[in-house]
Amino acid sequence: MQNLYLYFIAFSVAVGLISLKNKLSLPLKFFLGFLCYTLANELVAKNIHGSNHWLYNIYNYIRFLLLSLIYLQLLVTPALKKIIIGFLISLPVWFVISFYSVGGFYRLHTPTILAGATAFVFMSTCYLYELLRYPEEKSLLLKPFFWISTGLLFYFLGNLPYLGSINYLVKKDMALAMKLYYITYILNVVMYTLFVVAFISTWNRRKSTI
Repeated sequence: MQNLYLYFIAFSVAVGLISLKNKLSLPLKFFLGFLCYTLANELVAKNIHGSNHWLYNIYNYIRFLLLSLIYLQLLVTPALKKIIIGFLISLPVWFVISFYSVGGFYRLHTPTILAGATAFVFMSTCYLYELLRYPEEKSLLLKPFFWISTGLLFYFLGNLPYLGSINYLVKKDMALAMKLYYITYILNVVMYTLFVVAFISTWNRRKSTI
């Protein structure tokens, strides 16, 4: 049961690979590559004995980098693009802040995770807003990044309180931390389900759109 979400990640990757025949847009191909990296990271993490926080620290920095680059292509408002570039530039700063505030690289870098989660609540909301502000002929339901942005928004917004307190909870009340983890578990399942829907939305179409 604990590893059930891995099947959702693997299923989203599989559906994404099948969807490659539909001439996916460059951002969507980039996103599929990110999902492949996520699956590989999770499989490695499951086979590490002891703390795997260092691996997730690496993953989070790469995740925030890749997703930011995707939204840099998706968003059309120049001011929003500048904000994303500012976030990308700030990532090394967040690494330094996290490294010293949590006590090294082998504890989870919660300051960076909080900054990244907040950034992607903002980016996904902005993208959804632009879809509504600049409507096209095709339905929103046929736009893959509508589903992806909804999934990311749901996941990061729901996870912010837990991500911000995880180091404290692990130190003070491991039992409570494990119970609250199931919220993250459910959010993961919902998010990857929406990613699957995103790729399915490209099926039976000659050319996918952002």
